[in-house]
Formats: sequence, structure tokens, C-alpha cells
Amino acid sequence: MKTFQSTARASCSSLLFFLLLTALLTLAHSADKKADGVTKAQGPPPFFLQDSKDSLCLHGESFKRCSIDTLFFVVGSPGSYQIHKRQADGQEDPDGTCISKKNCDQVTDAKKVVAQDVKLAKCTHCGAKAWNIHGDSTTGYVLTDSSSGVQQCLVRPRGTTQAKIAACDSTEYPYTPLQLQFASAADIEAMSSPGARLIGAASD
Repeated sequence: MKTFQSTARASCSSLLFFLLLTALLTLAHSADKKADGVTKAQGPPPFFLQDSKDSLCLHGESFKRCSIDTLFFVVGSPGSYQIHKRQADGQEDPDGTCISKKNCDQVTDAKKVVAQDVKLAKCTHCGAKAWNIHGDSTTGYVLTDSSSGVQQCLVRPRGTTQAKIAACDSTEYPYTPLQLQFASAADIEAMSSPGARLIGAASD
């Protein structure tokens, strides 16, 4: 009798363990599928480039209120980064839209560098292919480009919301340290809501 009860208890324990293991594997598989879906939908992690002085975010040609339309992600390696604008869900852009300088003229003397506007352009544009990001979360991050022969930095001229690129040692246009704020899937979902988009459109 004792042998039967022991065998029954062992069988019951084995069955419970099997059922628990099956449930855990099912949950893990579902989580993996969900994670894969999020990864495929979002691509590389999106982030804001935010001016800590007033919390406005780089939009391209200018700084605006942070929203779903001011998210970017990076592709490439240091010195040849492309800073892609995150496309809204459902939108397709084969070439991609990137932060770019307007012209790619070569210069040899930093004193002759003329500040130029930053813009959003196709990622195939010559001015969109050679960005670098320097700094840390304490001092802030600086976007630079050296493809012209002289290192230039992204700047926000004092008292404006414009985005320009100028020689990094310029006294007229000192570089602007930015904060990188990564956006989670929950952040993106919240910013994609009709109400959030309406507020963002009203503030532009």
C-alpha cells in the first residue's frame, strides 16, 4: 500500500512538473514572439536629441516640442553614422530620412567654415553619411561631422530654435550639448495616440 501511495505521489508530482514546465515554455514562446514583433516594428532603439536648457528636441531644421515626430535612430559606425528619423507606423520610406547638412563642400581652414543650416534629407544625401556622437550623459552629447575636412558641430544659435552646423571651435556658434533620451515601446504607444498628436500639432 505504501509503495502504491509513493508511486502515485511520484506520478502526480511528475505530472504537475510537466504541466508547469509546459506552461512556462508556452509563456516564454509568447514573450519571444512579442519581443520579435516589437523589434521588427521599431528597428534600432529610437531616441530624442534634447536641449536640456528648455527641453526642446531636435526635429531636423529646428528644435520643437518633443513628440513622436522628433524620434531618431542611428545606423552605421562612429564617424559614419546616419541619424534616421523614425517613420510613423505604417509609413514606408525606402531611402529613409536623415539629419543632413545642406552642402558637402571641402574646406581646409576652420576659420573659413561658414555656418550652414541642418535639414532633413534623403539618407543617400552626401551630408547625411558622416555623423559622430561624442560625450556622455553628464556633460551632454555633441553631434559632429568631419567629412568636409574640418570637424563641425551641430549648434543651436542663442535665442533661436534653429539647427545649424558650424566649426566646433566657433565663438559665434558654440556647440550645443544635447541629452539622448531613449523612448520605450510604451512611450511610443502613448505618443502615437490621437490626443498626443493633437497636442503636438497645436504646439508647432
